[in-house]
Amino acid sequence: MVIHRKIRRTMMESKSQYFGSVALIILSCLAFTMFSLLSFNLDHIITTFGENYVQEDANFTTDHELDINAIETNQKLLLEEGRTFDYPYSEDITLRIFSENTKVNIPALINGEHLSSGKMLIDPSFAKANGMKLGDKVKLYDKELEISGFMSIPSYIYPVKNESDLMTDPSHFGVAVITKADLQAINSGHLFYQVKFLSGSVASDKQSIEELTMRLKEAIVKDGNNILSWMNASMNPRISFVTAKQSGISKVSTALPIAILLLTCILAGIVMWRTVKRESAIIGTLYALGYRKREIQNHYLRYPIIIAVIGGVLGTILGGITLRPMLNFMVTYFNMPVDTVDYQVRYMIISILLPIVFLTMSGVLVLWKALGLTPLQLIRGGADNNKVGILERHIKLDRLRFATKFKIREQLRSMARSSFLLLGVMMATMLLLMGFAAKNSLDSVMQKGFNEAFQYNYSY
Repeated sequence: MVIHRKIRRTMMESKSQYFGSVALIILSCLAFTMFSLLSFNLDHIITTFGENYVQEDANFTTDHELDINAIETNQKLLLEEGRTFDYPYSEDITLRIFSENTKVNIPALINGEHLSSGKMLIDPSFAKANGMKLGDKVKLYDKELEISGFMSIPSYIYPVKNESDLMTDPSHFGVAVITKADLQAINSGHLFYQVKFLSGSVASDKQSIEELTMRLKEAIVKDGNNILSWMNASMNPRISFVTAKQSGISKVSTALPIAILLLTCILAGIVMWRTVKRESAIIGTLYALGYRKREIQNHYLRYPIIIAVIGGVLGTILGGITLRPMLNFMVTYFNMPVDTVDYQVRYMIISILLPIVFLTMSGVLVLWKALGLTPLQLIRGGADNNKVGILERHIKLDRLRFATKFKIREQLRSMARSSFLLLGVMMATMLLLMGFAAKNSLDSVMQKGFNEAFQYNYSY
């Protein structure tokens, strides 16, 4: 149609408003794509890592050594004995050494060579923070070991020193794995056990895990052993924290983009309303020349659709590009191997369709009201709206100056515009205050909440 030729000209005349809408859509689609794909990939990495390397369901210590073969036969589980000790790498740096496992919590090689006698696998974050590289020598008491590779342990995805710690500190704490023969030669460390249940039920079945746990505890006590400590995987922050983080990302991936899209819909609706109001005489003339309502509506709907398509495609592409850096950033906190990145097509399609659906609905609502007038009303500039509202009737403005009265009446007669402006100022102020207050609050929590409240020299 001939009238479609004016779309580009109209957009360039009000480019700041249209480009602002496109920028908001790009931001919302970028956030949706990036967080959705990040949540999906994290969930996939956590699941496959736990399955392929046999993540524990619990770890515990007893006062006597257990008969592992007898327990595995009767209880249908994998039980592995392990040894560990904390080595003071320097005055304020601790390296936690584990014996190599072959059944439960198998170390996953990220880079380098597999473990052998005289070698060591080490946490990559700890190695990076302390300037270690492959081939370096680490002396454990009287035994010197070579770093042959970097690894991740399924039970230390979030490698904190103590269960009560909130943040990882790779500069001062890390984990490493050596062979059982090397650890025995060092003659250090305490004994503990790691268990993985092999029932037909899924590991996420909480009730089944609790039943199997009770059965194992009863068998251990029945054999004359006392359980000194027990830690379920669901209560272990080194395992559960990454799941909680993934759940939080999943919620953000929906809430944040929808909120930005709703704001964009309001902005696009206002821009379209002003465009239709400004061109009401043209629309009335088109009606008089024989154009149908549907043709005019289709023309004006092209504005939000063009904005939505451009913003949606660009935002989705940028979201896909930023996925790999975000995964690498997450791996600096959570020690997991990242083999491949899965770009789920369904999330990209949804990311493009969301702004199209939302902005089209917003445009239809605006046009339905605007194009409901007669051609004569449109040629005259739209319907008269000189009604005096309730607030304007009850507010006494007689004693004020004319300019002040005029400004107040303009605000009261355009409550929608005033409310939107007020909402924008409120949100901007709220975000500014949150940004300024967040750092101060976190500093206060870390300094007063921990350093002053928990003044302990030892934790055991």
